[in-house]
This record gives sequence, structure tokens and C-alpha cells, in this order.
Amino acid sequence: MGGVIRLEEMAQTACVSRFHFARMFRARVGTSPMEYVIARRIEMAKERLARAGTSICAIALDLGFFDQSHFCRTFCRRVGLTPMEYRTRATDRPTEG
Repeated sequence: MGGVIRLEEMAQTACVSRFHFARMFRARVGTSPMEYVIARRIEMAKERLARAGTSICAIALDLGFFDQSHFCRTFCRRVGLTPMEYRTRATDRPTEG
């Protein structure tokens, strides 16, 4: 899901105007297309942070954020923790078994 995703490109793929696409998407999904993309990227980041092994910078760039700073601000705003705090809490949990 990395890379730049533009509303215009999504609309062209659906063969409609970007305004019509945005209205249809919001009516069907309940959120704007770009909000949906960001939410999916944050969910994927949570999964990758919980596994450790990959740097936060690499996760940010792989998921299409402009840079690590942009990723950290967005993640913190949505999750309430920095990516490092999230990783620490996720990897400190005892495994069930």
C-alpha cells in the first residue's frame, strides 16, 4: 500500500469524476477515500510495529508516508501513542500459550 495514492487516479480507475467518486465512496464506506487509506496504513503499521525487526523509518516509507516525522505525527494523533511507545507495549505483552 506504499506510495502516493491520488483521488484523481482512484476516480479515473472507476471512470467517474473525483467528486462523484468521493461521494460514492463516502456513501458506501462511511468515510472519505483518503481517510480510509490513512486508516489502513495505520493498521498495517500497528501490525508491523508489533513484530519488531523493521525500523520505524522503513515502516513509514514502505507504507507511503512522506517521511518518518509525518508518520509519527499521524500515528500519534490517531493511536494516542508514538510508534516507539506502541512497539514497546506490543512487544512487552506476554504470549499466550
